[in-house]
Order: sequence, then structure tokens, then C-alpha cells
Amino acid sequence: DLRQAVAIDSNFAEAWRLLGVAMGNAGGYSPASVDSTLRRAVALSGRLGDRERDRILAYWYDRSPSGRDRAKAVAAYERLLALGDSTVAGNNLANDYFGRREYARAESLFRATIAIRPSQALLQLNLARTLSFEGKLDVADLVADEVIRRFPDNTSGRQVLIVVGYLRGRLDEVTAALDSARR
Repeated sequence: DLRQAVAIDSNFAEAWRLLGVAMGNAGGYSPASVDSTLRRAVALSGRLGDRERDRILAYWYDRSPSGRDRAKAVAAYERLLALGDSTVAGNNLANDYFGRREYARAESLFRATIAIRPSQALLQLNLARTLSFEGKLDVADLVADEVIRRFPDNTSGRQVLIVVGYLRGRLDEVTAALDSARR
């Protein structure tokens, strides 16, 4: 448990970052508490190596309620990639490219990250979303179908198919899929 890790070693910067990530992903935490957790990680990051420090700073700039700065986040994630970190930087940087509507760059980076980590459904779903926004609906369908096949308990693949159906104007199919999901 991350709370135990920071209780045992209150100077464990990466544990503070991961705790902030978990709190932000889980929801239900105040922005101030997430910010405080991430701020602690940043305060401790000065004694780390470049890779570890950039991982903390990138997330701070990307997600902190008070430190958000997309340009600095992108720069830090790009430095992480240059240092060989594909575990954090690939997905998060691709999401930042997506947010800047740089869909081709996002697609390329999602594909490269999937090649390294093929067992993560989230990466493939992010790729499918990006393909949809690029207008590559047939390819997005194929990726979503693959996610459904490989990860049958993950409902996100079906969500992508609903979005693609909507983008294609197939409202009857979308309505039927939404009704099925509600049931």
C-alpha cells in the first residue's frame, strides 16, 4: 500500500507521486489533497536522478491542480522518452499530444508504447480513441474488437465501438448498444 510506503519512508518521492496518481485516478479526493501529495513528491525530487525527477515533474505539470502546465509536462515526458523511460512517458505524452490535437503524433506514440507493453488494454483503447478522432473509423473498430477479444471483462472496448458508431451516424446501433450496456 502506498500510504504505508510513505509512512515507513516519508522521503520516498516516487511513492508520493504514485499515491497522487492513485488518488487522482480513484476520484473522491479533494483537489487540494491530491495537490498536496504531488507537491510533496516534487519537493523531494531534487535529490533524484534525471529520470526519476522528470517522471515526478512531468506528472506534476500534467495533473497537479496547482502546477498544471502542458508545455512543461510535454517537455518532461519527451526528456523521459529520450532517457529510455517508456513505462510512464509513452502513454502520458501520447495523451498530451492528443489533448493538443496532434493526433498523428499521439497515434505513433501509442503504437510504439503498445509494442513495448501489449498487455495493457488502456493503451489500445487510447489508440482507438485517437484513430476515431483522426477519422480512421475502420481501424478504430478493429482495435476495439481486438480489445474486446483479448480483454473480455473490460467494457471500454464496447464504449469505443459506441463512440465510433456515433461518429458514423449509426444512431440506432448506438441506442441499442447503450440500452444493452444499461441492462
